[in-house]
Order: sequence, then C-alpha cells, then structure tokens
Amino acid sequence: MRLPVLVLLLIGLGAFPAEGRDTRPRVPPGFTIIHYAAVGGAGTSLSFGPDIRDPKAEAPRLYATDYVNGRVVVFDDVAGLGSDPAVFADGFESPLGVLAAPNGSVFVADSTTADGPFGSRPYGRVWRLRDSDADGVADKKKLVLKDLPNGRHNTNGMAIGPDG
Repeated sequence: MRLPVLVLLLIGLGAFPAEGRDTRPRVPPGFTIIHYAAVGGAGTSLSFGPDIRDPKAEAPRLYATDYVNGRVVVFDDVAGLGSDPAVFADGFESPLGVLAAPNGSVFVADSTTADGPFGSRPYGRVWRLRDSDADGVADKKKLVLKDLPNGRHNTNGMAIGPDG
C-alpha cells in the first residue's frame, strides 16, 4: 500500500536571503520539511510524470525547469528522495512552465523575443518533448504553439484537457 506523500519543493529559497532574518519555511504542527532535490540554476516550474523507461515503475519522475540554464531537468525517486538532476532537454531561452502528460510527452512553455504578428517583442511558445528511445533524455523536440501574444509567465499554467 502506498502512503500519500506531501511534497513541498522550495524553488530559490535562500537565493536572496534577507539580512539577519530567518528565511526557513514554516509548516503546521505534524509536518516536517526534508530536502528532496535541488534544481541548480533557478527552478520555475515542476510536474510529476510517468517513467517511460520503466512502465511498471511505481514512482513517477519529477520534471523541473531551470530558467538560468535554459533546460528541463528530471529527478528519479530514490527511496523517498530525489536523485541528482539529470538534463532531460536543453536549448530553451526562457523555460518557465513544464507539464508531463500521462502518455510520456513533456510540454515546456518558453518565450523568445522575435519579430511576430504584433511586432518585435517577447512571444510565448510551447514545445512537446518525447523520449522515444526510453534512455531518459528527450530526443524529439517539436514546437506546438508559437506567437502567443505575451511571453513570460502567461505560458506556465498549462494543463491537459479532458480530451487528452
């Protein structure tokens, strides 16, 4: 029987500590904070998804964007703790959102400054990543949405609709 787990991922905590202030997170009585994983760079979004390398694996993989390094990293659950980050895909300009779909696709919201239908400005876009050879690294990267009118955080609230 699997027990429900509450995961609290703190992104960037301590990156800008307040001088002389205790910046540790506070949790209600009965909860404990443990260090699960560290993204490196600057994490901006996360999503749990299936491990297509081993379809029978019970533990999902944790995907996280690394804004500073323009990549998506992935963590495997190792006895309740996250593994060291492994690069799943890179080459993004401003990855701010990630969504792992049940079929193994991973969607990444990114933005770029370019000439587009509204002039030269930041435009949002969404990529679909696939690991077709099940080696743990995305080997297919396809642009599925582009020229979204505002780049940046408007693209990091992705969700899979009821039609898949």
